[in-house]
Amino acid sequence: MRAGRARIPIGAANLLWTRCHVDDVATGVLAALDSRAVAGQAINLGETSTATIGTWFRQILSAAGSSAELVQVPDRALPHDLALSGMQAQHLLVSVTRARSLLGWTAGDPAERVAGSVRWHLAHAPGRRLDGHGHGGRRGRARIAGVFVRTGHG
Repeated sequence: MRAGRARIPIGAANLLWTRCHVDDVATGVLAALDSRAVAGQAINLGETSTATIGTWFRQILSAAGSSAELVQVPDRALPHDLALSGMQAQHLLVSVTRARSLLGWTAGDPAERVAGSVRWHLAHAPGRRLDGHGHGGRRGRARIAGVFVRTGHG
């Protein structure tokens, strides 16, 4: 998108892969830390409904206000950074039922999370210095710490 391409090559874009926004991961981890009900158990955190990678790409383009067209090409013609959009035989889905039932945790709306992430990435382009020195520094740590403060931890 940043390259201004009108057409973006993708493969079948059929992969189903449970994703989770960083803010949702933070609230889930904090909820687990505060609960004895999950001691010794594996807890999955992720969106409750999973769309294909192709749908995710379209959500990203829409949230960015891009008019780029996704064009299906053979897997062998995919650029390395878009290989994930190739034909996938194995999906990666998890159930968040235990997190919901034991912690009362739910992830935010996947489409809203994608839009929020896109806005953040557009405002913080690669190479842009978050702390004036080329890395996250204090401001980057403050953003992460803000997750804990907003949720009443830290």
